[in-house]
Amino acid sequence: MNTTRVAVMMPNYNNADYVAEAIESIKNQTHKDWHLYISDDGSTDTSVSIITNIIKDDERITLVQQPSNIGNPANRNALLKLAKHHELLAILDSDDIAKPERLEKQVAFFDTNTDIDLVGSHLHIIDTNGHLTGSRTFPLEKKGILKKFLSFNPVVQGACMFKSSIIGASQYDESLPRAEDYDFFIRLVLNGACPGNIDAFLTSYRIYDQDKYEKLKSGVSNGLKVRWKYKGSSLKNSSSLIALLKYILAMLVLKVLPEQTAEQILREKFNKRYDN
Repeated sequence: MNTTRVAVMMPNYNNADYVAEAIESIKNQTHKDWHLYISDDGSTDTSVSIITNIIKDDERITLVQQPSNIGNPANRNALLKLAKHHELLAILDSDDIAKPERLEKQVAFFDTNTDIDLVGSHLHIIDTNGHLTGSRTFPLEKKGILKKFLSFNPVVQGACMFKSSIIGASQYDESLPRAEDYDFFIRLVLNGACPGNIDAFLTSYRIYDQDKYEKLKSGVSNGLKVRWKYKGSSLKNSSSLIALLKYILAMLVLKVLPEQTAEQILREKFNKRYDN
């Protein structure tokens, strides 16, 4: 059993165009004490052959292949089972890029802030060609993060690291095709995990244009389910209730208006991405 301090969990499904860059971004980390677990969810492209070629003779990387397409949440649960014996668990999706200093900064943050259990960072946004198109920043302190948890996800999955000791029996909800990370982190926090964010851009997060309307609908639907599920929890506040109302209104917009009109209204009027 590998006993390195940090495990990086990378789910993959049909990301042949980007998975090599994601893996190389971990291999290029300034922090060297890591093990990378990649779980391929029945890809039908050339992902597996690309991964196999990159990781050959590299004992720091383990590839597992699911026998069929089990879905994103179930694939993430498979990674949790593989990696939970490590002290610290980081997540990087196979189409994103970790900055070279990401793991080093997050490990140092945990060493300095021993009360923190879950840490994220700001994001750079890139397009399908890897060009920088924007950025997202998030609250840094526990109080500000908890205040916003039911308004949006203030600890982003693709930039996070957390202590394996906080997982317990928690898993991703496999009934949620999207927003499964949001639901997972809310449950961790409600069970006592202390969140934080590093004031740095440690991950480049890729956003696609194709299929964006279907992702928008799925994001709104599942985001509403999560917010409704926890509307009476200790995370409830005035801003979270406003966010819940906005998601209900967004669902109505999607049901009533044509696709192009609905998408334009949700992205411009709400100034909010519902599909992450």
